[in-house]
Amino acid sequence: MPNNFSKMNQLQDFDLKNKKVFIRADLNVPIKSGKITSSQRIESSLATINYCLKAGAKVMVTSHLGRPKEGEYNPEFSLEPVVEFLENHLNKKINLIKDWIAQSFDVDVGEIVVLENCRFNMGESDNNEILAKKICRSHRHFRDGCLWDCSQETGLHIRNCPILSKSLCWTTFL
Repeated sequence: MPNNFSKMNQLQDFDLKNKKVFIRADLNVPIKSGKITSSQRIESSLATINYCLKAGAKVMVTSHLGRPKEGEYNPEFSLEPVVEFLENHLNKKINLIKDWIAQSFDVDVGEIVVLENCRFNMGESDNNEILAKKICRSHRHFRDGCLWDCSQETGLHIRNCPILSKSLCWTTFL
């Protein structure tokens, strides 16, 4: 598969006002007894998230967390602690959307939602093209823009989605 990253734009190149921006971030932080023990990965995404919010985007963020059995919900690997951290640091109420591929949801301008652990979706870790198509072509929320965290080397988020998506795609985090 060709490397299409050289064709991708930077986030700052676009007017994000009223656009839906899907951010696949690396929020895979260590959690013990339901509490985050190191928030460094979340903190490294805050500048990008804030930029999008201040630019008037409708922000959707997802990540994997831990190594749950793919395709199955497991509360031990929920992004709920990440949502709590983001709420405290962004001073915003944030909804956690559990079944975000099939479930309909709304995102308003300047709002952020967190989409539950992407590894709960069968096919996420092995770059499954069927799942990528479901995410990038079928879901109305991902048509304005997608932002991919390139620190992850494998998975649908790094190869198939930017290639299959008809959205604007960026690879640069702030």
